[in-house]
Amino acid sequence: MRKFKRGDRDQLLVLPPSLNDWLPEDHLARFILEVLERLDLSKFYAVYESERGGQPPYDPAVILGLLLYAYTTGNMSSRRIEQATWTDIACRFIAANLHPDHDTIAYFRKRHALLIVDTFAQIVEVAMKAKMVRLGHVSLDGTKVRANASKSKRRTQSQLERERDETKRLFGELLEEAELVDAEEDDEFGKGNKGDSLPTPLKTKEKRLQVIEEAIKALQEQQAEQKEEDPTGIQKHRRELKKGKPEVPKINTTDTDSRTMRFSNGLFDEGYNTQIVVDDEAGIIIAADATQEGGDKRLLLPMILQVEKNTGWLPDNVTADTGYYNESHIRDPRLKTVEFFVKPAKKKTAKPTTRVKPDPFSDVMRERLETGIGQALYHLRMRLVEPVFGSIKHARGFRQLLLRGLQGAKTEWTLICSAHNILAMFSRSSSLTALLS
Repeated sequence: MRKFKRGDRDQLLVLPPSLNDWLPEDHLARFILEVLERLDLSKFYAVYESERGGQPPYDPAVILGLLLYAYTTGNMSSRRIEQATWTDIACRFIAANLHPDHDTIAYFRKRHALLIVDTFAQIVEVAMKAKMVRLGHVSLDGTKVRANASKSKRRTQSQLERERDETKRLFGELLEEAELVDAEEDDEFGKGNKGDSLPTPLKTKEKRLQVIEEAIKALQEQQAEQKEEDPTGIQKHRRELKKGKPEVPKINTTDTDSRTMRFSNGLFDEGYNTQIVVDDEAGIIIAADATQEGGDKRLLLPMILQVEKNTGWLPDNVTADTGYYNESHIRDPRLKTVEFFVKPAKKKTAKPTTRVKPDPFSDVMRERLETGIGQALYHLRMRLVEPVFGSIKHARGFRQLLLRGLQGAKTEWTLICSAHNILAMFSRSSSLTALLS
């Protein structure tokens, strides 16, 4: 009979196990811990300085390490991350055999949203020290990511006001009913302290009323911003003519910051317009953001300025598709050292009775794109940016945000971009120390 290797799960260990023995030396988890050692996490620790009493909090480096590893492996759920600290050796190694629950992980991600965004810039700095960022040619592009909100939750102001009035009416009826029950119980059992908390149905209505009031306020603020951007209403009128129907402002009661956007499949859904700038040296993302902009026209300048903020330098060449073509952004004096290769929209065909206004600047840009370097860089753009979106959306399954609100979207997007950069560095060497030497 053939002999097989069999283990004994009940075998006691002579020596206590070491976490270091559980993981190969060239594992991604070890690389992430090396990266964390290079980051300045003092602002995370400062948050806890004024807190006194209660159980000691988890070390921020532990939770941040778990989040970074989880996002590199496509595991974004706080519940699944908690489970992984028990079942995944790498997560157990990063957490040093601790098991923070999902509420702790979710609260950390929400509480330290701004600091997590700052961590992205620090990881870019590490990549620069590893000589994986050259800033010779960078490419800018964006993709729509679904928000954690349903289209069915979009409401106009009149709809919100009707829901508010109906909720108030039901709240009043429930409150009267609760007062009658209290009076009857007082007569039967005598007065007593029943506490200050509302019954569950009243709590639900009170919370719903609060959500509606906040949505109405957010919608009014949104309309005020649109009025400021388009004081004459000309742009709105043009959009209405294009759509063939009046434009009625709406807001989503689940995520008031999300916007209805057209996705790559041609359908409209609730989401955010996420942006990246990728350096062509090693595919490192050097700038990332999540915005409420439906289009990309107003995003060229802020994204390139973020590159300068994160790296300390402006790139030599920038490529972007037609959606980013914005003459005022390209000619901004802050970007005078940058050479842009942004494809203008196609020239309008003049009708016999009309005259097309000349546009010398776009003609210059077209000539620049027709040069040898212009064609080479513009063709490189697709091979530079699209694979990054492919790895984020397909390889790691990042297709919908879990956190709500604009800041939550920024936090999650920079987390997944930080994970991409860590994987890009790890692909060069399994040791950060060796990579930086």
